[in-house]
Amino acid sequence: MKKLFSFELRKLFRMKLLYICLGLAFVLAFLSTLITYFMLKQEFGDMLAEILGMYAPTGLSLLKSSLSGQDCLIIIALFVTLYVCDDNRHNTLKNIYAKGYGRDGVYYSKLIIALAVSVVFVLLDWLSSFVFGCAFFGVGEADRYIAATLVVQLLAVLAYASFFFFITTAIKKTGGSVVANVLILMFAAQLFSLLDYLIFRVSHNESFMISEYWLDGIIKVVAGEEVVAKNFIVSTVLCLIYASGFIVGGMFINRKREV
Repeated sequence: MKKLFSFELRKLFRMKLLYICLGLAFVLAFLSTLITYFMLKQEFGDMLAEILGMYAPTGLSLLKSSLSGQDCLIIIALFVTLYVCDDNRHNTLKNIYAKGYGRDGVYYSKLIIALAVSVVFVLLDWLSSFVFGCAFFGVGEADRYIAATLVVQLLAVLAYASFFFFITTAIKKTGGSVVANVLILMFAAQLFSLLDYLIFRVSHNESFMISEYWLDGIIKVVAGEEVVAKNFIVSTVLCLIYASGFIVGGMFINRKREV
């Protein structure tokens, strides 16, 4: 297993894709903050803080909400897909298996690397959003749940990365995996919003929203102003269930597929 990790790490640091994605994450975080700044400046001018009051953006508020946009998640989806498919394109897996390494060992070594890089992307996104937010809007005040918010959001992103890994393992082909991961990421939120509407039409219950139980909704719920302790507990459990299901499902698919 140690040799597999060493091999994957060497391959990772030689990939131009890693550095392109890191640079893209940094640039997108800057552009997102810059666009927000100019839009609010045009709308409210120098009275931004006075008009919006506690709802005015700050470095800390942008830190909490940075993952609510899908820029970072799309980058992670692209990286995980292309990283996993790289072995398929170059027939590397056949050579690895020929050396006596088991399927589960190869699967988990690649998965752990993919999850670790996903954490790096999240940390870069948080840091960039916070720094640029402070530069444009000031630091702001931290609420009592900010640490819990970031932890649960990180778990949700890791569950998402496990999902992208699962889809790529199942499809194998680069083009199909990229399309599937990105489209599911982009349209899942709209699908759950539609389900929320249909459920409301039937039950007239505004308190239950099924979208809050999917990963995208979890990221937004824990960053909201009305979040309570129960939301963090439920969200943490759901993230662990999702991640475990995707990881185990991908493992069984990997065991049965042809190399």
